[in-house]
Amino acid sequence: MAETNIENNQKKYILYKQMLGNMNISIRSGFYLQAVFIEYAILEDRCLTMVRVLWGDKTAESKEMNEKGLGCKLTKIKNYVENTKDAWIKKFLNEIFRNEIAEWKDLRNKVVHALMKQYNYEDFQKNLETIALRGRDLVNKVKDVTEKVKKHQAKKNNN
Repeated sequence: MAETNIENNQKKYILYKQMLGNMNISIRSGFYLQAVFIEYAILEDRCLTMVRVLWGDKTAESKEMNEKGLGCKLTKIKNYVENTKDAWIKKFLNEIFRNEIAEWKDLRNKVVHALMKQYNYEDFQKNLETIALRGRDLVNKVKDVTEKVKKHQAKKNNN
C-alpha cells in the first residue's frame, strides 16, 4: 500500500529531528567533519523544500533537482528571487540564499576536497570546528526562514 503524504511528512519530520540531534551530538563530541556532512544534507533538503515552495512540486521533483547538489538548488532559488515582484521574498531570501549558504558551502567544499592534504591536524580541526559551528547556525536560520516563506506563500496563494 502506498504511503500518504501525511505518513511521508511524519517520517521526514522524525528523520529531520534525528539529524538535528546527530548534528548537535557530533559538534559537542568534536566530530566536526560528521557535523559538516549532516549540515550539508539538511541544508540541501531545506533548499529543495524552498524550491518546492517557490517553484512547485514538478520543479522540485525533477531529475535535475534530485541528482545535483546544493549549488543547483541555490541557483534555482536565486533565479526566483531575482525575478519575483514580491518585495518580501526578495528582501527575506536574498541574503541567506544568495550569500550565506553559498559562502558556507564553498568553505565546506574547500576543506572536504582537501581532506587528505591537511598536514597540520590542529589547524584542520579548528577549521572544521568553525565551519561546523557556522553550519549549525545556518541550519537553524534556514529552518526558520523556510517556515516563514511557506506561510507567506500559502497566505499569498489564498488571497
